[in-house]
Amino acid sequence: MKNQPELKTSNFWFGFALGTITAAGLGYLLGTKSGRLTTQKILEFFDDWEKHLGDWEEKQKTNTQPKILPVSSITGIVEKIRSELHLKKK
Repeated sequence: MKNQPELKTSNFWFGFALGTITAAGLGYLLGTKSGRLTTQKILEFFDDWEKHLGDWEEKQKTNTQPKILPVSSITGIVEKIRSELHLKKK
């Protein structure tokens, strides 16, 4: 193989961008009134995360929508459309 110059990569710009984004986010969350309200809502949510998770699980268990079955023929597609239209009329 011929001598090829090695490409040196630098993580400086990645770190600089990540630091800038982090500083801007913290500046917003801690430095503005709406940011402090957002921070307060986030903290309140995570204080009660078990309750929110339980509510979500209960909602998923009580969801009674019919399951979608695969259709393999034109007749099946037509019957599926008819059944969907019939369900929407109720």
